[in-house]
Amino acid sequence: MFKELQKTLKPVDLNNKNFPQYAANDKANVATDAGYTSNSAYTHRKVKFRSPEEEKLLRHMADVIVESEDEKRHPYLDSKGLITTGRGNNINRWEQFKSVNWMIGDRPATEDEVKAMYDELGRQRERLQKEYNEVQKFKREHPLEYARWPESKKKDHGPFNYTAGYYTKYTNIRISQKEVDYHTFTHLQNDYDVLKRIFTDFDNQPISFKEAVFDIQYNVVGGIKSFGKFIDAYNGFMQTHNKEYFTEMLKQSHRKDVDNDRNIKTAEKILKAYGSMVSSF
Repeated sequence: MFKELQKTLKPVDLNNKNFPQYAANDKANVATDAGYTSNSAYTHRKVKFRSPEEEKLLRHMADVIVESEDEKRHPYLDSKGLITTGRGNNINRWEQFKSVNWMIGDRPATEDEVKAMYDELGRQRERLQKEYNEVQKFKREHPLEYARWPESKKKDHGPFNYTAGYYTKYTNIRISQKEVDYHTFTHLQNDYDVLKRIFTDFDNQPISFKEAVFDIQYNVVGGIKSFGKFIDAYNGFMQTHNKEYFTEMLKQSHRKDVDNDRNIKTAEKILKAYGSMVSSF
């Protein structure tokens, strides 16, 4: 089973003394980033857990998510061109983006400043998409010359194949560690509600199964609702206890836009849950 699963825009002027400096590393998540001061103007927001059991589960899931989602303090474009921050939190719509407690240095950013950064990322998206389209056109019209280009110039991996750190030079707004945590737990709490509605008897399923479906729900645009065949296989297994449905769950857990190792780990977690799920019938 697992063998099958394996098959025109100028940057911000960083020399401007009025522009706060940040460490231009890929993760950009250390408290010692130059110029960064924790948010003292905003009241730190905390998610209100609805029970000790929920808090225990979601704190565990946050630790699991951290294994796959690097933490960022700045906004950036993910591999699909969606604006993201924190631990893979999608804030692509303006309503989402402006709801974040953004800081510039040691003060809250104004709405105008936040809007300027949102628009800047939109321009970046358009620029990168345009560059990619031009490269693809050249590839179609001049295939032999294109073949001689260095790999870095070909852009075969798509228009947004850049590390998150690439976007630090275009943005000057950042979030605090507490703000990262707030959005992570808010995301997970919403995911938990979705998963309980979709999967019968979800709370009583093994922890490894929960880890797998939380990861899919957290990571996929549109959530696990778009995995209709996986959900059908789960329901079939719960109703008939037929192993073939479980095998189908393993197959349908595969995500097209996720690296192979992460897909394999997800399938392994589902497989690990098999014995406990069968014994509960």
